[in-house]
Amino acid sequence: MTDNYLIIIICTIILLIEVYNETFLQNYGTFIERLKYFFSLKMFFKTIKITFFLFFILLIYKYSFGGKLINYDFIRENIFTIKFELLKYYFTPVSFYALWLILTNSRKILVEFSNDEFNYSRANQFLSFSAFILYRLITFILIYILFAITFRYLIILDESFSANKLSLLDWINNSSKNDINYNSGVYLSLVITTFIFFIFNNAFIKINSPFYNFKSSELSFFSYFFVSIILSIGIFFGFFSIFNAYHNIRITSLKEWFSNENILGILPLRIASVVILVNLFGYVYKEILESRIKPFLILALFPVRNIESYNLNLKIEKRETLYFSQISFYILNIAIAEYFVIIEFKNLYVSILNFAILFIQDDFKIINDYSNGLQNVLLKHLRKIYLFNTIMFCSAFIVLLLTNEYEVFSGYVILSVLLALLYGYNYSLVNRHDYIYD
Repeated sequence: MTDNYLIIIICTIILLIEVYNETFLQNYGTFIERLKYFFSLKMFFKTIKITFFLFFILLIYKYSFGGKLINYDFIRENIFTIKFELLKYYFTPVSFYALWLILTNSRKILVEFSNDEFNYSRANQFLSFSAFILYRLITFILIYILFAITFRYLIILDESFSANKLSLLDWINNSSKNDINYNSGVYLSLVITTFIFFIFNNAFIKINSPFYNFKSSELSFFSYFFVSIILSIGIFFGFFSIFNAYHNIRITSLKEWFSNENILGILPLRIASVVILVNLFGYVYKEILESRIKPFLILALFPVRNIESYNLNLKIEKRETLYFSQISFYILNIAIAEYFVIIEFKNLYVSILNFAILFIQDDFKIINDYSNGLQNVLLKHLRKIYLFNTIMFCSAFIVLLLTNEYEVFSGYVILSVLLALLYGYNYSLVNRHDYIYD
């Protein structure tokens, strides 16, 4: 198969993504209306989600059958870099599609793209059909750019993992004896996390869109989106802890693994990440999904836009938000601590961070449970929680600056500030006392 045919095939896939977005968003109307809705948040989300899905299929092929569906070098040379002498091949699919629509839906196109729908003159038809072709080219180019950018970074990520001898199944592949590895399991954990992230947000988009006006999103979607980010961080490090522990136990022994993990102080972090993830899942199931997982999964996985009597309404003005804010902050700090395990960085401040996480996490759970959701909580207990929150934040802040991890640093600070604001917004709901009333 020649390179020109491969370009046409890839551009056909991109065209199908564009057509799916148009149909899914009910993106019909005048030229301006179509463009307005096509440049929406939902369109960007859908395109990135489908691109991730296509890349995941490529990964399955690559790691399961030992081959590559499409050579990365070809994509770099022909998709990321446009060859202007081959433009006719890039626009062949969208040109044929536009022509087919004009021939089969000329009346509808004339009505939607004409300033005078009752004027059927040749000039009016020419202008209307030209506007339609221009619209198709604009939307195709936009999807092409989103697809190319997303695919490019996914390829960079895959090649980076491959260079470090990491793959989807590296945690179960045969390794030499005593080849302890604190990176194995990262890739599959990332894929699972991404999949769950898209599942949650797919359902959240539908829940927060009026059924008859699917082109718009309500502001509450961003609250759900924030929950999804925190959940994803917890899921990633929870699964990584499990996969990586399995790999190291398999190639050594349970006794040797337990000894090594204890010496390095990693075992308590693994346990903490799994426990905190279970707590977070419990919160999401009860407070976000309202203890109804079946309709949520139907919305997330199937082309269903609405389920009667299932209209979630996330409210942040309640006591449970305090619990979410606090355990989310613990998740962030566990993530930072495990991140330094992955990159094999050791420092005094990392040790302080680990100590603070392990010391206060169980205490907070006990304080929250015994005070019935921070009702009638002792001031000394609150001060203890806030003290260790400060220690964790300062330790993570300093060590991230020392390692020049500015991207991770920025994400950590932004999310920590947002969680602090969310906690402060509901701080008045904490009943603080010097002693507990009977």
